[in-house]
Amino acid sequence: MNLSNIYPVVIAGGRGERFWPKSRTSRPKQFLRIFGRTSLIQDTQRRITHLAPVSNHRYVVPEVYLHLLFKEIRVHRSSVLVEPEGKNTFPAICLAAVHLPNDGIMVVLPSDHLIRQEGNFYRAVKFACELAEKEYFVLFGIEPTRVETGYGYIKIGEKISEKEDLIAFTGLSFREKPDYETCQTYLASKLYLWNSGIFCWRVELFLKEVANHYPDFFRYLSNYQKAIGTKNEKNELKELYKKAPAISVDYALMEKVTRIAVVKGNFLWDDVGNWLALERHFKKDHLGNVRIGPIIPLESSNSILYTEDTPIFPFGVSDLIVVKTKDLLFLCPKEKAEEIKRFLNFLAGNIKGKRFL
Repeated sequence: MNLSNIYPVVIAGGRGERFWPKSRTSRPKQFLRIFGRTSLIQDTQRRITHLAPVSNHRYVVPEVYLHLLFKEIRVHRSSVLVEPEGKNTFPAICLAAVHLPNDGIMVVLPSDHLIRQEGNFYRAVKFACELAEKEYFVLFGIEPTRVETGYGYIKIGEKISEKEDLIAFTGLSFREKPDYETCQTYLASKLYLWNSGIFCWRVELFLKEVANHYPDFFRYLSNYQKAIGTKNEKNELKELYKKAPAISVDYALMEKVTRIAVVKGNFLWDDVGNWLALERHFKKDHLGNVRIGPIIPLESSNSILYTEDTPIFPFGVSDLIVVKTKDLLFLCPKEKAEEIKRFLNFLAGNIKGKRFL
């Protein structure tokens, strides 16, 4: 595998809403230090240095987060592609694709995921790139370890390739965030994997499918590509994003293309989607609490307790998420962790509340 032909593309436009109030519109999750002294995007940058030369790295970020990107990582300006506005992953990936050579292989990664067992991850990516060279759209599937309604699922079919402990299957169908009962069925069937949101494909093949399924949008994309490096580039980019559908690449293309290979990931992966992720990666006390910061609980159990500096003294509580930041205190039952977006929608319509988003 020729590493010089691999182009890691980091998508850094997510807002991390379910990790509110630690994650805010002013500083979303990818720029936070959750699991140590480095931010999630710093961890992502370090990770991709093992996949390809630094000159091949690309970061796609909305203009509003550009200053945060440069604050968190050292990166050459030519490696950063700036979106006029965030419109989900499909436009971001299209923007990156037209800046890459047609014979290049894109490895698309979110900027805010947790990956461990990184040696296995690197081998899995190289295996995926070999499949991409055979004209497959490749995604990484993760074997479910619990009933999880916050993830997307992909149904797998027959085995199409195998290399040492790595296996690739045909991808048959997608299901985004199914209900609890459906997740139980998927888990028992052994036919479904979590969709990690990590993808791999040839640039030329990707753009061909964009043209096939979105011909009107592709015309604007082509106009922008022709304008790259000219005085019209910014204007064409604005026009492109006016016409860009605000849609994920999963819905836009992966549900439409036919040659899908799913590499079963043999590494630890977590999208750190909400506060419950802390239970999976931090040690609990003898009553099942995750405690981060100065916290002294009594008769309190199975809770996630986080404070930046103000001491918290929980007494007789259970199954709660308690988050104290510098400017607010947030409490909710753990069972509503996946519904925090609904609470943010409520705040957005509240005169006093919206300033805390």
